[in-house]
Amino acid sequence: DINSFVFRNMAQLFETRPVGRGGPVTPLPAAHRELPAYMADGQAHTLEEWFERTFTNAFMVIRDGKVLHESYRNHAGPQTHFWGASVSKSVMSLLVGIAIDEGAIASLDDQIVQYLPELAGTGYDGVTLKQALQMRSGVDFDEILDAENQNPPYVNFQNAIVRNTQRYWEPALTVGRRHEPGTFFAYCTLDSAVVGWVLTRTTGTTLSALTASRLWQPAGMEFDAFWMADGKPGVGVEPAGLGFNATMRDFARLGLLMLNKGKVGDRQIIPADWIEQSTQMHPTEYPAGILGGPGYGFQWWQLDNQDGRAAGFSAVGLGGQFVFVDPPSKTVIVKMSHFPLERVFEQQEVLAYFHQLLDWSA
Repeated sequence: DINSFVFRNMAQLFETRPVGRGGPVTPLPAAHRELPAYMADGQAHTLEEWFERTFTNAFMVIRDGKVLHESYRNHAGPQTHFWGASVSKSVMSLLVGIAIDEGAIASLDDQIVQYLPELAGTGYDGVTLKQALQMRSGVDFDEILDAENQNPPYVNFQNAIVRNTQRYWEPALTVGRRHEPGTFFAYCTLDSAVVGWVLTRTTGTTLSALTASRLWQPAGMEFDAFWMADGKPGVGVEPAGLGFNATMRDFARLGLLMLNKGKVGDRQIIPADWIEQSTQMHPTEYPAGILGGPGYGFQWWQLDNQDGRAAGFSAVGLGGQFVFVDPPSKTVIVKMSHFPLERVFEQQEVLAYFHQLLDWSA
């Protein structure tokens, strides 16, 4: 239950960096509808029952650019900033596409050590930016946070995010190799941290400033956002794979930006070809509904495959955060949740209702 509070109050707990909005706000016109019941095991459940079953803090459904449903629970509201967790990876991916378009990064086929010579001789030596974006770096760094055994990812999170005694990307300086680069998918937030490091090195600015000037302001976001940081200003940096926080409405605008192939009105914010590349999925060998899904692009997930059709693509974050985009039905669904951290299986029930909504005639 404490996650319901923590996931929407990260600024009270950790170091943060502001991402300022600016300019005209991109409208979210409302056309509210009563959503259908959630069907499970042949029985209809109310929307409130589904909210409770799937630990919901806030929920929004947009179709054809209009908000059909927007609701908040557990004392949250339109101005509440929700922790995106690994939705941050998808935000960072958009910034990489902009950096390539602007020439700050020459090519995804460039090796990471071209930009970060500090990583020569480590597991990242020989890894391309594309391989890191696809979570195919092959480095020897597990994703699971094991508090009981104090494994490296857990120690890194505690030292960087909680205690601020090191940078989140610091394990990259000593990490070894488990697989040849490009040969094996293994979800690894350290990969995202390294890509974020490349992004700030090549653009010469902070992740927060880059997000504000290249994404948040041009896209007409309604509220300021913020990145968590692993230390005080002048020392700490924003962990690109996990630290982004925003309101649900602005997460929805990110979903619409993806649905509209990078455009806001007539203005191209993200290169359209980057949107296409980012959402081209490659097999993960993960079962549907477990730790993401069976396909992964450039920090975007294919969550499942029902009836032979992949239902859109999604940014996904720890604890049940979703920015789900389905181009065929022109639908964006945002769900901010507070799953108990060991309860990843709620994702299956979330997806079951997402599918119902995609088939629903609003």
